[in-house]
Amino acid sequence: MEWNTIRQTYPHRWLLVEALEAHSQPGKRILDDLAVVDSFPEGVAAMKGYKELHHRAPERELYILHTDREDLDITELRWLGVLVADLPQQPNGSRMSHDRPRTPARPGG
Repeated sequence: MEWNTIRQTYPHRWLLVEALEAHSQPGKRILDDLAVVDSFPEGVAAMKGYKELHHRAPERELYILHTDREDLDITELRWLGVLVADLPQQPNGSRMSHDRPRTPARPGG
């Protein structure tokens, strides 16, 4: 399914999608055909769904995307095999972030 069709079908939602067909151009990942795996009202739930599915099927090319994004602009980084997209801007001007404060590791643990 193409991104524009997905956006119309799932307005204002966080989606867990799988790239069925994709290719790379210098510095970019182009998603040609997508399948919607699940839909979420908020990003934290979408990230949890991603983690669970990625744990079971790490070979699948999965993304979390918000349908308010008109175009997919996915930067391809060759760092630990991670693909990242710019974080979408929220209505209040901030960027969505899934980073949580982390407790420093204890020595020996």
